[in-house]
Amino acid sequence: MHKFNVPVAYVDALRVRQFARAEGNLSKNDRIDAALISRFAAKIGVRVLDRQDAAAVELKRKTKFRQTMTDLRTTLTNRLETEFDKEMRGLLKEQIRHIDKMIRKIEKSSMETVGNNPSMRNKVERFTKVGGVGEVTAISILTGLPEIGRLSDSKLNRLAGIAPEEKSSGTKEWQRRIWAEERMFATLYIWPLQRDFSGTAY
Repeated sequence: MHKFNVPVAYVDALRVRQFARAEGNLSKNDRIDAALISRFAAKIGVRVLDRQDAAAVELKRKTKFRQTMTDLRTTLTNRLETEFDKEMRGLLKEQIRHIDKMIRKIEKSSMETVGNNPSMRNKVERFTKVGGVGEVTAISILTGLPEIGRLSDSKLNRLAGIAPEEKSSGTKEWQRRIWAEERMFATLYIWPLQRDFSGTAY
């Protein structure tokens, strides 16, 4: 859509459906949904996505591919821990070595993409100055929160899921909770642990 200069916005489908229920609107078809989303945007607001250049799109694809390989490696490693057949263990180890090679290759390619883009390179360099944050984590933050540098700290905290939401009524209070996209939250949660337990930036 950005290619044709059409603004693009993101909204959580569950929130829109809850908004419809609050209106007492249980009907659903394309025309009703379009009008519903329009009302939701006007009353609640939506997250307008910035137009990303080719380098940002390329880096995001590479980051997703790396995550896919990492998840696959975790699955195979867990299988290896419970596998007793010698031949199967050998095959699993071979696959893990191959995936490790692919992960290193895509990490190198991602850094080349960052290196060729002054804006990305500057942000990654600033991220890696934080203790425990290495190039992999920096790139994950860069692709997961492209709004960094353009939104206020409070809005970024909510997007990242590090701002607990208050939940109380009168004198009663419930435990505060955080909400965020799972991958982004995992990235921000893991790097302090790596810093504390290994002392190695990742």
